[in-house]
Amino acid sequence: MYLKNTIWLVFIFNLLGTAYGYYWYKNQLADVWKQHPKWLSLFVPDSPTATLFFVVALGFVLFPILNRVGWRWKSLIESIAVISSIKYGLWAVSIILMGAFQGVELGPIDFMLMGSHLIMAIQVLVYIQLFNFNHFSIVSAAVITLFSDFVDYFFGVYPWLSAVLMDDLLFIRNFTISLSLLAIALSIYLIRSK
Repeated sequence: MYLKNTIWLVFIFNLLGTAYGYYWYKNQLADVWKQHPKWLSLFVPDSPTATLFFVVALGFVLFPILNRVGWRWKSLIESIAVISSIKYGLWAVSIILMGAFQGVELGPIDFMLMGSHLIMAIQVLVYIQLFNFNHFSIVSAAVITLFSDFVDYFFGVYPWLSAVLMDDLLFIRNFTISLSLLAIALSIYLIRSK
């Protein structure tokens, strides 16, 4: 079983990473806030929102009172945490490498981003046994995830890309939707194998 101290460490690191992630998106958030309908700002910080859901899901484990207060949302929060962490963890690593293959020179920040996002995807698989999501919550999370993809690429609020990747936008959109479907399918498989 999981050691509570380890869960606390994962919780704290993800909480700090989430705060940093929202800070990372500050310029794009300000840009979207000024140039688009305000509600679109909710769809800008994809990765930190994924880790925020993971933090809340771990919060249900660490703070039992949350189960009494938020039990109606618990399963949906856990489903969103799993699907979005797998999706955006793999997405960020893939997009950074795609840029590198097209000549973008990788620096220390890129390696940090790849490592932290890969951990994002792996950690939900490690801790998935703590979650009690169900088929209904997965379907609901799937609708939310695919709606987020629609908003990102229909309204143009997807994460900023390297200039060399802008001519690959159609491929990136299709890749993003494919990752969503993969993460949803993996979540369905995982719930059946629990």
